[in-house]
Amino acid sequence: MRASNWSGLAILAIAAMATLQCGPVLANDEESTKPTIVLDHELPSHLAAVTWSLFETIDQHHISPPSRETLMTAVANAAYQGDRKHVQVAAAKLLACQSQAEFISAFVDLWQLSHSKVRPANSYLSLLTTSMASRVSIVPAAEYVVQEQLQNNRYVGLGVTVGNDHGPNISFATIVPGGAADRGGLVNGETVLEVDGHDTTNVPLGEVISKWLRGPKGTQVTLKLASRENLAAREVILTRSVVRIDSVRGRNGSSVSQGNFRDQPSVPIGYLEVGIKGSTLQELRDAEIRMRADGIRVLILDFRFGDSSSIFHHARLVADGLLDGGPMWSWQDRSGEWHVEVADRECLFRDIPLVIMVNQHSGSLHTAVAAALQDAGRATIVGVKPEEAVVVLNSYPFANGEYYATLPSAKLVRGRTDRSWPLIPDHPTEDAAAAAVLKTAADRFAAKGVSPTSPSVPNLFYIRRGVESGSSSVSALFPANLQEVEVLTRLGVRSLTRVSPSGNIQSREVENETARKIAMQLLENVYKQDQEINRSVPE
Repeated sequence: MRASNWSGLAILAIAAMATLQCGPVLANDEESTKPTIVLDHELPSHLAAVTWSLFETIDQHHISPPSRETLMTAVANAAYQGDRKHVQVAAAKLLACQSQAEFISAFVDLWQLSHSKVRPANSYLSLLTTSMASRVSIVPAAEYVVQEQLQNNRYVGLGVTVGNDHGPNISFATIVPGGAADRGGLVNGETVLEVDGHDTTNVPLGEVISKWLRGPKGTQVTLKLASRENLAAREVILTRSVVRIDSVRGRNGSSVSQGNFRDQPSVPIGYLEVGIKGSTLQELRDAEIRMRADGIRVLILDFRFGDSSSIFHHARLVADGLLDGGPMWSWQDRSGEWHVEVADRECLFRDIPLVIMVNQHSGSLHTAVAAALQDAGRATIVGVKPEEAVVVLNSYPFANGEYYATLPSAKLVRGRTDRSWPLIPDHPTEDAAAAAVLKTAADRFAAKGVSPTSPSVPNLFYIRRGVESGSSSVSALFPANLQEVEVLTRLGVRSLTRVSPSGNIQSREVENETARKIAMQLLENVYKQDQEINRSVPE
């Protein structure tokens, strides 16, 4: 790659912090770097100082920082959890502060007045960044180290995801293939009774992870486990190690090493589900060698499952590896200076036509790569327009090193200046998956005897961006004036093609069928070219 003065751009968006106990998290990281968490019983002045440091970081680095009024309103909204009666008055008092000392004093007063209603401090920080609506997130320094490991595929730990399933003890939700837990014979669903002799009963999930499960590479941990079948408890000793998590997979989630690439056994069309993280480019290189040996002539790249990383440099590596030179994107920094990213000429899968599948879940990095390949004429884009805006994120430490803030640091412009965002597929397809999930949601509501407009419905499902609120299928199920975030909450869609068990696999095949047809067309063109070449070559 050339014009590479983009070395610092883009790092991660906030992941589920262990202390939030909101779902499975990976247990890893070094014991020496535990999160510094502000708790309710600690001085509110500490939390005020964290908030002020966040605002200073935003002011220094955000490409388009929110107004001071927006920031102070976000503080009041987070403290009072959206209670409009108090938010406006509190925001006005904070806005009048002219110094850090004044802000901390006003914040302490605000905290004391709202303390009976306020959530734990971590929830306050999460709601604070959400209220800004400026793609800003905040994560403790130790969690930043963990997430950076994951996104660069340098994860150190046991190779498990952990949950609590609302029981008194934590359990292992997923065993990562090839990790220490996998090698030690652990299975999904086992309950962790003790960690190095520490009883985990009623101990918060985050505390078990940060204090006991995490540790540096090469160290050992002794687990006392019980299975769901109520067999006798057993002890297992595991050694923490680096766990590789595949970001490129073949059919049915198979690893590249298994070589299960063909979309149909008798047709030389390959298929790869592609995540984006630090190892993706090398995984694609491995896949290319195996696919060429298998005689693959056209390749479908599935970009429909969001981003494994939010480090833009990883997208840059992938686009550069797939392109045969030329501009990828341009970006503008805070000073207004423009920079052009130009690809080298590695061009993985050279002479193999590419079909890229996208949908509304294709994240910022996938969308950027797809756009770069579309602009260069390197790939045909099939599917539904991605919803997420393409942004370049970067992470910056606070002055005291306690937290990292991740925020937009540059504006990205497409390689073809006559095109802009959002990415428009070359072959738009009706989102059959969205319609299937909407019907599933309606059936689920009916089975529970719950109206789709009931206030209790959002609590039943998991929030995830999924279906555009303006589409006719949504309007048929929900009121037209319902805000999109409420629509999505009520739908409970995490992934139209991966999580929901009722109909999504079928609808995924519908989307695949569209990509397969495009791939067959390209394959026919390849065969025609082969015939022309053969006719032109003398005997």
